[in-house]
Amino acid sequence: MTARSRADVGRTPLACLILMIVALVAACDDHGLGDARARWNKRGLTTYRVTSIRSCVCDPDTLRPMQIEVVSGQIVGAVFADDQQPVDDSIRRFLWTVDKAFDVIQSALDDGADQLDVRFDPVLGYPTSMFIDYERRIADEELRLRLEDLTPTAL
Repeated sequence: MTARSRADVGRTPLACLILMIVALVAACDDHGLGDARARWNKRGLTTYRVTSIRSCVCDPDTLRPMQIEVVSGQIVGAVFADDQQPVDDSIRRFLWTVDKAFDVIQSALDDGADQLDVRFDPVLGYPTSMFIDYERRIADEELRLRLEDLTPTAL
């Protein structure tokens, strides 16, 4: 064995250890998403009602709290929480199921959003609030969403 190959053998375990630590830190920095999604999936809730409150630079009706009805994982209805009037399709198409909210959080992590603050329901696991700033240097592209009062419903 040459002196060079002996030196390479000595570095290999250190390089592997460093790579394992980097991977472990990256896996642990998911803002609790993995554990929360596991709690949500364990419950198997696909039919529920939830109140959605969005904050953005957008149409004023988009900012009104909305009660969303989800059946078998699909949004089947939405009304404004204050007057129970149906949400227009032009707004409704921007509403999310809990699974969609999880996907958006995962996407923000994958894309390296500059800031991600998220909280999850301690029992059911669904995201109760999220703030995503995709790019600090760009104004008004942030996303803020609260999901409240999730109630399982019967089919």
